[in-house]
Amino acid sequence: YALAFVAAVMLMCGSAHAQTFGLHIGSQHIPNEGYNNFNPGAYFKHDTGATVGAYKNSFRKLSVYAGWTIERGPVALTVGGVTGYKNTGARMLTSDVALLVIPSVRLPSIGGLSPRLAYTPKAHPKGAHVVPLMLEF
Repeated sequence: YALAFVAAVMLMCGSAHAQTFGLHIGSQHIPNEGYNNFNPGAYFKHDTGATVGAYKNSFRKLSVYAGWTIERGPVALTVGGVTGYKNTGARMLTSDVALLVIPSVRLPSIGGLSPRLAYTPKAHPKGAHVVPLMLEF
């Protein structure tokens, strides 16, 4: 249902001027102690900054998120809420929604695709830092 919701939002926003579609590809956990590094998913950033997406998270659960992205050149900051991290040590906004604060940088485009690297700090002392990779078009 969550992926269908994200797809519907993407289709409804088809008239935006500077919209960005992205694919979640994978991540590297530091240290990597059994976390899932294959994180397929998709997201949409409207030209207003509104951002929605879904992906398979580090705990092999579906995560759905919504928030706001501020971009200055290749650097961006996305702030919002994300599901799928209950009882993981994440800073929770509600019992089911965790705080999402993700800085990222867009790398030079290759064939119309722009790789984007992000950074997620440890949510728990026994957790891991995470460097996700996305592709935008």
